[in-house]
Amino acid sequence: MNTISAYAGRLYPSVFRSCLKNRPSGDLWRSPGGMDLFLRRAIDLPQYRREQPDVPDIVLDRVLSVDTGSLDAENKVTICGAGAIGRGLLAPLIAGAGFRLSFTDVSPALIAALRASNSYEVNIGGETVGITDLHLINSGTNPDEAVAEMVRSCMICSAIGAKYYMSLARPLADALYYRMLFRINDPVNVVMLENLPLVFDAGYRAMEDPLAAFKAKLVEHRPGIKNFIENNVGIAMAIGNYPAGLQGGTDLLHISVAGSGHIIPVDAAGLKGPTGVPQLAAVDNFVRQQARKLLMFNMLHALVAYLGLNYRTITRGNRPASVPQAMGFSDIRIIFENALDEISGPVEKHFGFPAAEMELYRSHILNIFRTYPDLLDRVGADPFRKLNRFDRLVGAAFLCAEYGVKPEAIAQGIAAGIRYAIETVGTNPDPEKGFPPIIHSRIDKFFWILDRKCRIEAHSALGKSILSSFTALEANCP
Repeated sequence: MNTISAYAGRLYPSVFRSCLKNRPSGDLWRSPGGMDLFLRRAIDLPQYRREQPDVPDIVLDRVLSVDTGSLDAENKVTICGAGAIGRGLLAPLIAGAGFRLSFTDVSPALIAALRASNSYEVNIGGETVGITDLHLINSGTNPDEAVAEMVRSCMICSAIGAKYYMSLARPLADALYYRMLFRINDPVNVVMLENLPLVFDAGYRAMEDPLAAFKAKLVEHRPGIKNFIENNVGIAMAIGNYPAGLQGGTDLLHISVAGSGHIIPVDAAGLKGPTGVPQLAAVDNFVRQQARKLLMFNMLHALVAYLGLNYRTITRGNRPASVPQAMGFSDIRIIFENALDEISGPVEKHFGFPAAEMELYRSHILNIFRTYPDLLDRVGADPFRKLNRFDRLVGAAFLCAEYGVKPEAIAQGIAAGIRYAIETVGTNPDPEKGFPPIIHSRIDKFFWILDRKCRIEAHSALGKSILSSFTALEANCP
């Protein structure tokens, strides 16, 4: 087993342990050499206000708690979110590139378990990597410590989940504010590995900035950092093509990551200089990377999940629980393979991907779908969003039609998704959260989703194909 130190770096173990025991408090100050952060008051506020008239009046109203074990400030990365993606996918890549890591999280149970073991294991493509010398901060109970770590980091990665990522805006704004005050002008990149909803135009050539609200929240909290962000801070989306989870669903010390040879595309337009981690690969034309993942990987993921969640016959009993189990049923696998064939050509032509690169991407999808035990209930969650006109299933179907490809297999996935929505989504006056109270029958719900969510005309060829598949599912799936 290969073992990587996440925090001790070049320090001898005895020195490292002594540093961890010494946790004084005070104001942050960066040494002239730029390598360490010491604890001393270094800002003359009246003078600072004269030199920086555009910065609002400030009051240093709290003391940041600082861990003096955090040496080599220029070689430090903070990962916000110590879940399966943060410490399973990101940590081995970043620590393996020579950076010292700090994890922030709000789960006391997770932090306690990791501190007690001081290590965990990650299974990546059948090989086990051990991560040791863990440095963890509870950002819920010790928010100032989390801010301090971000102040002295050369890169900050977010993997806290799409539901919670906006909660990072306030502490990140504080960290950037202190960097500005202490004149830490070295570029810092904030890499957001979050599965955020994407909004494309009709041709998938442009995309609304999924981080626009997050960036606005930063400046709203600390208005004086706007120019500092523009000049010194990169904020970039990244694409997580590799699912990760706890082994057995509950083992905090053992994580499984899908695939191997991991490359995480990062939007080059959002970065301020290189990340320093080879696998965090800056890519131009990030929109086409996001669109390919949505229309191929995410579409097929949802298709297999919805077919599996609807799958039940007398001879085979209960439905499959995971993606590989669903792929084990020949009829589902055939639909998957047909859908992959339907979408591959249109994506290659529309976005100009080289044929060899597309073949590698197809192989990547096949490998993950056959081996990684992603749960169907997780993959199929939030069906209203995933059946949206510009989202994975329907968007792929329309792109196929644009290039003269009949999306018959994809239509079967859409029908399965609609049926799953009918089975699981309740009634709610808000049409974004449920069916309107006046709609009762299953067929009325089908046509409502087809019209309001999918934006597909019922009498179109695609609409008729989806209705035919839905009718068959209704007859065969009790």
